[in-house]
Amino acid sequence: MIQTDLLTKFNRKKKSFLSPKHPLFVEDIEYKTVYCAGIFAQAGLNKSNSTLTNYELERLMVKGLGLEPKQIAKIIRLATDGTRLTDQLLWSINEPLKQYLFLMDLILVGLRKESLSEEEQESIERYRALFHVPNDIFNVLRQFTQATYENNMEQCIQLFGTMRKMDIPLTMTELKYYMPDMEYITDIENKSVIPGKETRIVDACIVKDKLIVPKGGTLVLDHAVIYLHGTIIVDGGTLIIKDTTIINKSDMGNTLIEVKSYSEVTIINSIMDCRYIGSAINQKNGNLTIVDSKIYHATKDSAIKFWGNQIEVNNCSFHKCYTTENGAAIQIQQGHGSITNSTFKKCEAKNGGAVYIGSEEIMITCCSFKLCYALDHGGAIFYNNEVKSNVMDCQYIECYPQGEDLIQYIQGQTERIIDKEYKINIATILDVPLVVSELGILSFHNALVYLRQPIQSKGILEFKGSKIIADELKNRDMINISRSRGCLIDSSEFDGRANNSIFHATGSRMVVVHSVFRNVKNGRAIYDAMEPKISDTIFTYCQDGAIYSCAGEIKNCLFINCRQKSGAGIIMYGSRGEIKECRFVRCVSEYSGGAIDKSGGHRIEKCEFRECKPDNIA
Repeated sequence: MIQTDLLTKFNRKKKSFLSPKHPLFVEDIEYKTVYCAGIFAQAGLNKSNSTLTNYELERLMVKGLGLEPKQIAKIIRLATDGTRLTDQLLWSINEPLKQYLFLMDLILVGLRKESLSEEEQESIERYRALFHVPNDIFNVLRQFTQATYENNMEQCIQLFGTMRKMDIPLTMTELKYYMPDMEYITDIENKSVIPGKETRIVDACIVKDKLIVPKGGTLVLDHAVIYLHGTIIVDGGTLIIKDTTIINKSDMGNTLIEVKSYSEVTIINSIMDCRYIGSAINQKNGNLTIVDSKIYHATKDSAIKFWGNQIEVNNCSFHKCYTTENGAAIQIQQGHGSITNSTFKKCEAKNGGAVYIGSEEIMITCCSFKLCYALDHGGAIFYNNEVKSNVMDCQYIECYPQGEDLIQYIQGQTERIIDKEYKINIATILDVPLVVSELGILSFHNALVYLRQPIQSKGILEFKGSKIIADELKNRDMINISRSRGCLIDSSEFDGRANNSIFHATGSRMVVVHSVFRNVKNGRAIYDAMEPKISDTIFTYCQDGAIYSCAGEIKNCLFINCRQKSGAGIIMYGSRGEIKECRFVRCVSEYSGGAIDKSGGHRIEKCEFRECKPDNIA
């Protein structure tokens, strides 16, 4: 066993103190467990140094990846399962950047004064071949790792330059873990990019004030780490950010990048950390492209607020973005473009917890939304227009409000005529007067609808698995189907919000099953329907009565806390009617018929009455 001298112990303690997090620290615990198990298995091949005393192994697991003792115990068990472990590693480590880091860590845990054993070298070579890493790239990674072990910072910088020339996707951000005591930062004070020229910033630097990109100028941030105390202002120029991390260091709640005049902004494989005291991008003109990038911890405004011409967001991640405005991660007020293959997690806003769209020319496809919340509407997406095929193949996980992960806002002051089949099958704020002609069919399927303007129908209405809520509706009736071709309601809910009646149905036939009518006022839930068929339905808190109908068949329904001058539950007139197996609870009328007021020879069978006043049937 090798004995460690005092100077080595001191240097290791210093390195541990300075050690930043490993580049893969942000990965989930399952990923880190598999990753470390592979490194642990490699360290076990070092016969001259026990895994219990392997400093770099301990630094990786404890300091670099922040693992707890229970998690390390699981790693040790997994490291002994050779074939299964290899399969898991190949499945998990499927990106070049992660493969390069894995190879460097394999080398680092085995480095010592003497050469690596033949068994260790064969193991490293096996993974190099499995990952299909070219020999020239592997040699640079090996030399860099050796230089960090020897604390040869000059050689590290030279090899970093070689990496950039070879387009190896390792930035100073990732490499800082391997050489934590290295100082490599440039200060940049108030500066304007020269028009007609390209200014390139690489490596680490501190931007102390504004950095202006005027018309004709180009600013390139390439493999850089930018500590931003001010704002990058793009005023007609071109901004290219590639393989770069931008960290907000201001305490003023500023925007990292502000785009004023028509400009081109391209961001590739980069990270923008707003540190909970500002937003990332405010673009008022021009084009914006963001690919393979991450934006974290935005507050105050939307992480990206866009008013420009074209925006493309692809394969990006937005995490913990918060605003009191609309769209915590992305707010697009105008322009066209797309948001694709991106993830949004823990974003909160007023409308559109993650995304707010104010333009009808934006596509959102194959995105994932998790734990996103809206104070008002649209837990994940608020689309301020009609959604046709604009939003497709998205996944919503535990977003709130429930039932409106995606909500569309359809608005207008002039009547919208529906003269053919029209379906609403997503959450909707309906703020336009809808008129269904005799030829029209309006269908609501599994939709949550906030009704701000009334619906009038002479055609056919269908409600299946939907919930219709009166939302500041000024008209008395939510839906007028007088003398229409009919209405079918199945497994749906209607809420008048203690302000509105639901259906005005003079001369129209209705079929209602397995539904709920609640909080009805200023009229009945169903008024003047012609021979309706209503079954297995609940009427609750109908403050101006539940049903007023011409004959019909009402069976197996429940009426709770209904009120009216007479017939709080049901008023039925005409000669053919049947009320069967219904329950009436606390239905109260001022004059007569607390539950039922009938004016013809209607049959009332097997009904139950509890606490109805002044009497059950008049």
